Amino acid sequence: MSKPLRVTRDVTPEECNWLDGTVAEGTTVYPCYKPTYGCINGLEGRAVTLDPDGGYPFFQMPYSALEEA
Repeated sequence: MSKPLRVTRDVTPEECNWLDGTVAEGTTVYPCYKPTYGCINGLEGRAVTLDPDGGYPFFQMPYSALEEA
């Protein structure tokens, strides 16, 4: 099981156009350890998932919106 992360603020599709909807403050996400095939800009964010085992599907969240849970 991956170490959980907490979203510290609402992250909207206006900020991150790849999101289908807003990821709400307080949402628990997990690091994604599967291949991301170059889809993630590691300088600005990290690959996360809603899967506690770190599997697919993944999406990118800004580092500034994440903290350890």
